[in-house]
Amino acid sequence: MRFRNRIEAGGLLARNIVARNAVVLGIPRGGVVVAKPVAEKLRCMLGVLIVRKIALPSSPEAAFGAMTREGKPLYDEAAKSHLGVGGGELRRIEAGVRKEIERRENLYGRKFPRLKGREVVIVDDGLATGCTMLAAIASVQLRKPEKIIVAVPVAAADAHELVTSACDELVCLHVAHDLRFAVGSYYEEFGDVADREVINILEKSRARGSAQ
Repeated sequence: MRFRNRIEAGGLLARNIVARNAVVLGIPRGGVVVAKPVAEKLRCMLGVLIVRKIALPSSPEAAFGAMTREGKPLYDEAAKSHLGVGGGELRRIEAGVRKEIERRENLYGRKFPRLKGREVVIVDDGLATGCTMLAAIASVQLRKPEKIIVAVPVAAADAHELVTSACDELVCLHVAHDLRFAVGSYYEEFGDVADREVINILEKSRARGSAQ
C-alpha cells in the first residue's frame, strides 16, 4: 500500500478513527500534516506533541532514542550499545535535542491542550522503530487522559507490536514486513515539511476552533 502524500494518508486514517471528546496531537513536522484531516473529521482541536529523535549527528537517521518536552530521554538500549554512545558524547547529543525541542516550542506555541479525562489521538506519518511514539505516549500519560489512540498510515511490524502494547488503540492502515523498512518508501511524495507549513496548519485549526 502506498499513499500519494501525507494529506491523502491523513484522510484515509480519519475514516478509521472513532473518538469522543477528543484532542488530536501531531508529531512535527510530518505528523502534523497527517493529523490535519484527522482533526477536521473529528471536529476537534489540533495541537503538537514535540518529540525529537536522539541520534548521532553524523548519522541522523540512525536513531537510538527519543525525547519529549519533559526532557526525559527514552532509549533503545540495544541500539545505543551497538553504536557505542555514552558519557560526554551522549550528554552533548541530549543537550542538542533539548535545544531543538525548545526552539520548536517557541515557534509553534508553548500552550498545551488540557488532556485529562479526554481521548487523545497521537498522529505521525509512520512508525519505523516505534521509539519516538513510545516517548510521545509516555508524555501524554502524565496528563491523565481517558484513552490514548495512536494513528499512523504505515508501521514496521516490530514497531507496530511495540506500540500496540503501550497504548489503548493503534489505528494503522498498513503493517510492513520489509527487512529494510523506510517510512518514506510508502509515499509517492515525502518531501521535508517546513516550520512555516506546520505553523499555518496550527493557526488555521485555532481559527476554526474560535469560530465554532
